Amino acid sequence: LNIFSFLDNSIAKSYISSTGTTGFNNIHYPIFFKDFDKKVFLENSKNNFERNFFLENFQKVLDKKNKDNLIIFHSTVGHAPYSKYIPKFINNHSKMNNEEFQIKLLGDKKKYFKDYINYQKALEYNFNTLESLISKINEDIPTIFIYLSDHGESVYTGMGHDSSRLVHEMLRIPFLIYYNDGYIKKYSIKIELTNKH
Repeated sequence: LNIFSFLDNSIAKSYISSTGTTGFNNIHYPIFFKDFDKKVFLENSKNNFERNFFLENFQKVLDKKNKDNLIIFHSTVGHAPYSKYIPKFINNHSKMNNEEFQIKLLGDKKKYFKDYINYQKALEYNFNTLESLISKINEDIPTIFIYLSDHGESVYTGMGHDSSRLVHEMLRIPFLIYYNDGYIKKYSIKIELTNKH
């Protein structure tokens, strides 16, 4: 059984993904998302990158005006090679090109500096997408937005998330819970309990 099978059947479940459905990296897909009402994938869309793809499909779900929605966004941004999943125009931070900054960051081992630059760009792209998605939420409809990662990346060592050579960066992941105004007004007691725990 997967965690989503315990949800009430009245909840409309949507899976909006820039990952695939087959292969070793996607063995979770047929287990977790088999009962979802809507499943859409970047590779089957007109978009090359996930930001507009996520926003367009999020809007389609919102336009249906279902009473209860569970929407899962599954992103590839942040996986190596870091430049592959983001547009080329993402700005480079000028201080990163500074020789002194590079030495402070990596010492004389600059082998993975390009990875570091591209990873920073990927994170910036990811957070801009996150901000855009949150800005689409109607403040009057009680909503929780949860953002988390399944792994961290060891960018400085060039190991990505190779768990056979585990280092602490692979275990350090972002986690964010956002409650909109509508949720705070309606479920203040639940928020107090969440904060307590």
